[in-house]
Amino acid sequence: MSQIIQFSANTIAPVVKKIIPDTGDNVTPTVAGEINLAGGNLVATTGVAATNTVTVDVVGGTDGQVIIADTGGVPAFADITSTGSTITITPGAHTLNLETAGSVATSYLTDDTNSAVPLAGVLQVVGGVNASTTSAGNSVIVNVDSTLLDMDNIYMVNGGALRTDTTIGDTLLLQAYDNDTGPGYTTFATLTAGNTPTMDLSDSVTKAGNYIYRAGGTDVPVADGGTGASTLAAHGILLGQGTSAITSQTLTDGQLLIGKTGAFDPVAASLSAGTGISITPGAGSITIANTLPLTGTTNHALQVGNAGGTLTSLAVGATGQTIMGTTGADCGWTGSPSFSGTVTAGTGLTVTSGNATITSGNITLPTTTSTIGQIVQNGNRILHSNGSVTRNFFAGNLAGNFTNTAVACTAVGAQSLKALTNGNSNTMLGEQAGLSINSGGSNCGFGQTSLATLTTGEQNLGIGHGAGNVLATGSYNTLVGHFLAGGAYTGSESSNICISNAGVIGESNKMRLGTDGTGNGQVDTVYLAGTNANISTAATAGTVNIATGAAAKTVTLGSTNTTSKLDLKFGTADFSIASATGTVMNILDTGEMTRPLQPAFLAYSNAVQSNVTGDGTYVTIAMNTEVYDQNADFDTGTYTFTAPVTGRYLFSASVHHQEIAAGMTGGYQLFVTSNRTYFSMTCNPVNLAAGSSLTLSSMIQADMDAGDTCYTQTFISGGTKTVDIYGAAGGQYTFFAGHLIC
Repeated sequence: MSQIIQFSANTIAPVVKKIIPDTGDNVTPTVAGEINLAGGNLVATTGVAATNTVTVDVVGGTDGQVIIADTGGVPAFADITSTGSTITITPGAHTLNLETAGSVATSYLTDDTNSAVPLAGVLQVVGGVNASTTSAGNSVIVNVDSTLLDMDNIYMVNGGALRTDTTIGDTLLLQAYDNDTGPGYTTFATLTAGNTPTMDLSDSVTKAGNYIYRAGGTDVPVADGGTGASTLAAHGILLGQGTSAITSQTLTDGQLLIGKTGAFDPVAASLSAGTGISITPGAGSITIANTLPLTGTTNHALQVGNAGGTLTSLAVGATGQTIMGTTGADCGWTGSPSFSGTVTAGTGLTVTSGNATITSGNITLPTTTSTIGQIVQNGNRILHSNGSVTRNFFAGNLAGNFTNTAVACTAVGAQSLKALTNGNSNTMLGEQAGLSINSGGSNCGFGQTSLATLTTGEQNLGIGHGAGNVLATGSYNTLVGHFLAGGAYTGSESSNICISNAGVIGESNKMRLGTDGTGNGQVDTVYLAGTNANISTAATAGTVNIATGAAAKTVTLGSTNTTSKLDLKFGTADFSIASATGTVMNILDTGEMTRPLQPAFLAYSNAVQSNVTGDGTYVTIAMNTEVYDQNADFDTGTYTFTAPVTGRYLFSASVHHQEIAAGMTGGYQLFVTSNRTYFSMTCNPVNLAAGSSLTLSSMIQADMDAGDTCYTQTFISGGTKTVDIYGAAGGQYTFFAGHLIC
């Protein structure tokens, strides 16, 4: 077998032939192949032979200068200036700093919350009431009216306006107030001898009421702003009377000042004693004493009436003793009380500590009603039998009710069968089990809230916490496994079996075992034991689904045991095997089998490749048109088949040659694969007449790995390059085919 060796040309660097600038003429190298790179305005070029580089630099300028354009002229470096020195410019190496002395205000907020905005950069500062402004240089001066600075006068608000009053002198400054209009004018009251102030109230409103002022060292009570004073007795109390006058009130030994509701004035009164109490008034004191004939007692003793009609002391009893009465005798302590008689309505026996123990006899309850015959805890019934229907039993807080007429019902758990009306033979165990059942019968719920919303459904079984807890009216359901069991059933779903599966809303007559997954309440593997395990053997139409969920899974049918047997049977309908890509295999009931995704192709050349060989040149056949390519593995651009999987492939090809020259000595057809090249057809056209045709056809079987390629070649030797490869529409002359065998 000969080998084919290919050579590649040496890489040659590109040669600059011409430089095209934005403007001006194109520049081409001199005869010596040189181009002069000259600098221009503000630009200089430098060449370094050692590194074979040309450097272009911008030159000129000092710190802080920038390049400024000149219309119609040449740009140049220039300084940045500031008119009037309003901006400070600080140049530096590769830096330029522009800044003002501070932030510039664009508006000025005044006391009246309005803003003044400078017009054309000028802000006018004007004077106001009693103030004026002047300017000097770069300063603004605000002046206050000089007459306001007279320290012998005082300036007061008069109805919102500033007014000047007289000289202060020896006067008091007073603020007038009107109950209707608020603060009024401020005025002065002149101080006179004797510390008795006189007031000029011409600018004020008198405030009615009683007050005390000091005159000549004596406190003088005044009524209604007048000057009349009541006489104050020694140790007396001044009281305002209903007439707004001031009066003096004195108290004697033991008296208290007592108020009266309404318009009555407070008065002095003495304490009065009731039976068994004595009151002894004294100077600055009151003594209250008990006058009953008490006897002496010991610690923790009791005062009780004795046979003599007087009080006596009953010593403290021992722990656990109680006081018991005895007809015709004094009561006393006892540790063994004996009770007899009947407890009637409104009375009862309460044990506040310890246990109530019955050593013989029974606790006998009457027939249950809404008020009697119950065992009650903390105000809630916990056990009863629902009246005359003695075949019922309810235990738990508010279990059952007293209005139902059901028979043979048992409920254990708080609020279980709470809504029962006439549904018979219900059995519930767990808090709120069968909570809403009314007329539904023969239901069994075991677990908290199992069958909790069921109302009229019958013969349902719910086992597990919350099993079937949203089923409403469905019947004949078997639901096992906590909240998952029948969790999707909210209406009349019936005759379903769900074990650890929520079911599907609205369905009936379905069995669901388990829920896919690895979490709580889920399963990822199912084992069916038994020598003969049957699934869906009923003689009724339907669909049997095994592992059809969307999640990835491995499904195994059958066993590798040497004696195991696997039969896949089907009727007159087709049998198919499909993958995520599509149908992998179709088998008809008559035995025909197709594999739509099996790699298979047929391609041909639809045009003539002229003068391509004859001198021993290897020619790749241009198979550029497909008849079919059912797995899209053939490329009509490269004329190459790529193996999608590792396996054994069968290839066949036919190549039609034309213009065979006389004397040509050899011809070959080749299949070139990634692993090897196959020379599959050899001939000697030496006896063919000039201009003859030659068709070479061959077939090979090749081993290929996934990703390996295969294409077909041909060559004729012994002459010059005059041989054509003939191709035409339809592909009957030159073609290439292949498919996966195994």
